[in-house]
Amino acid sequence: MLMRGMKNYNSKTASNANAWDEKLQLCYFANYLKGSAANWFRTFAKRNPEADWNHTVREFKIKFIGPSYQDDLEYSLIGKRQLSNQGIREFFYEIIDLCDEVDPEMSENTIMRRVIAGLLPYYRHMINISRPKSLGDLEEVIDSIAETERTGTTYTAQETPKNNGKAVVQKEPLNVESLTSDIANLVLEKINGNINLQNTQTKNPSSHQNFTI
Repeated sequence: MLMRGMKNYNSKTASNANAWDEKLQLCYFANYLKGSAANWFRTFAKRNPEADWNHTVREFKIKFIGPSYQDDLEYSLIGKRQLSNQGIREFFYEIIDLCDEVDPEMSENTIMRRVIAGLLPYYRHMINISRPKSLGDLEEVIDSIAETERTGTTYTAQETPKNNGKAVVQKEPLNVESLTSDIANLVLEKINGNINLQNTQTKNPSSHQNFTI
């Protein structure tokens, strides 16, 4: 219950939504605490007048939850893996939230490693090809992949006698696993600003496939 309340007051959620500064945020959090937790906070605030939100959270966890809780969080983060039926964007933000809970000051590089390590293999391959250099880059690649999966289709042109030899376009569901390299290349081209968003042909001469990202 205490940790759930603390998450509600996290500096990246409620405080941002309400445009609170850290001092105001800590005041609201103090009003939420009861009993020994409230007494602890008053004493801590007097002894540490310059303590920010992250410092207060760390000390609170040590005092009332103990190191085992933090260990459990870290083990959960390390072992977190994307489910086969879980979207890449959903998994990305799940890891972001978990990283923030483990360590609000975790570096971008560490967060990126946690995200990539937990992805399904074909998603991990796409990300590795894209080589994002920042968390923002990684988020952009993941958004592109998610959007491709949402709207992407393959188009195969075939000539048939009943259409007087004209190509018939057949629309089929996008198979992400079999088209990993194609999608990854398209994502890279989009990021570099060199993609035609309407019609992009693959290099296969026997069938022309267009993807919309």
